[in-house]
Amino acid sequence: MQDPEQAKAKKFDDPRNIQVGKAKVIWADRWYHRPEGWRLPGGGITNDFTTAHEMAGRMNHLMGGEPPKLEGDLTRTVRMVVEQFQTRGV
Repeated sequence: MQDPEQAKAKKFDDPRNIQVGKAKVIWADRWYHRPEGWRLPGGGITNDFTTAHEMAGRMNHLMGGEPPKLEGDLTRTVRMVVEQFQTRGV
């Protein structure tokens, strides 16, 4: 049986994780009813790399880092919010 600390460390060292400055968006495999994908703040899940990378940039900015260089527009932000609500079943 794997040590819980080793399991936690393994998840944070996954090569699919996205790190921007101090912020890290974690990749998680399928777990019960939740699909695989990058875990976003607030419980959202995405399989879109661009969305996950933008979120990591925003999180880094909240932690005092450089503002993110967003390539999207308002449509991308709206789509990301809608995706988060759909993931939650709202």
